Amino acid sequence: MPNIYIASDPSKKLINAAKSIDTRPVYKIFNLEKKIKIKQKFDIIILKGVLHHLRYPQNALKNFKNI
Repeated sequence: MPNIYIASDPSKKLINAAKSIDTRPVYKIFNLEKKIKIKQKFDIIILKGVLHHLRYPQNALKNFKNI
């Protein structure tokens, strides 16, 4: 497992459900199509079943470039 990893979802309800299953990640609520305010830098970003739900997936990909 990585030293730090962040799991995110736009739904607080789903974040809370995930926390009850696995406490290892840091959970954050993000709107991936808006600027992501996070100071950490990451070596890898995994998007699983995400992009097809976004109205403008290209905006999300641009946002990840900075982190």
